[in-house]
Amino acid sequence: MDEDESPKDNPLTAYLALIVGIGGILITIILRACALIPDWSVIFLIAVFILAAIAVRAFPRLEEINLRQLSIRLRKVEEAEKRIYAREKTVRELTLTLADLAVMETLNFSRLSGSEFGDLMRQWRDKRVDKILELVEATPSQKNHLRRYVPMYKGMDDANALPVPLPQREAAAAPFVQQLLDQFRSEISESKSD
Repeated sequence: MDEDESPKDNPLTAYLALIVGIGGILITIILRACALIPDWSVIFLIAVFILAAIAVRAFPRLEEINLRQLSIRLRKVEEAEKRIYAREKTVRELTLTLADLAVMETLNFSRLSGSEFGDLMRQWRDKRVDKILELVEATPSQKNHLRRYVPMYKGMDDANALPVPLPQREAAAAPFVQQLLDQFRSEISESKSD
């Protein structure tokens, strides 16, 4: 037996549905021809008889709905959806981690170059980071986390660009250096506790 074919399929229900449909349409036409019903009701009655014919044909199949298999299929779909969401979350976290690494690399690279080159690198990096954050649909907290080192490095760069002797520049940069070291230590200790 074919998978789509039901044991309830038999020619009798097909003939009965055909009789209901054609008979209803003929009755409607005869009633209209005798002027016993208005024009607008012809379409309504034809639709009712066609639906009745479909119901007669489909009724034996409706007795066989297997809700147990349907619920198993729905559970499988929900499990697959959870796995897909977990993979999406993993990819998003991986991308944000790689973006974090890229930010750090460009921060250090641009500091070791000339000031004009460093400014261009920062602008380039900011555009790339914005693009990454847009692609992964990062939340505002994720965006802030990704940019947490930028103010510290900017403070150190600004202090080192001051037109004063080296000891004074180092003193001006010291609070930013300390913030950076504290941030590194904090993140290292957090990753060890995870």
